[in-house]
Amino acid sequence: MAKQIYYLHSCNEWKEYSSMELLFIGTSQQKLKMKISKEIEEGNMEYYDGDLSQKEQAKKFRKDWKTETRATINSRLTYGDYDYTYNNEEM
Repeated sequence: MAKQIYYLHSCNEWKEYSSMELLFIGTSQQKLKMKISKEIEEGNMEYYDGDLSQKEQAKKFRKDWKTETRATINSRLTYGDYDYTYNNEEM
């Protein structure tokens, strides 16, 4: 059975491929969520509204993680992008 493998990149505001740097790769969705939350709290990424404090942005991200789609979260995430693939899948 194929396992989902999650990965997270840091990137520029426009999510250009040439700016992407791998920050996380793993099979745990929980660890991915924690890593993104940490990046937001440290100010390396922004979520939804840069006018909110970093802690408030991270809290909003964690709440949205439960109900929003990956596309919605990625559209609200600035300076970061996450996705998944399956092991043994060509990319």
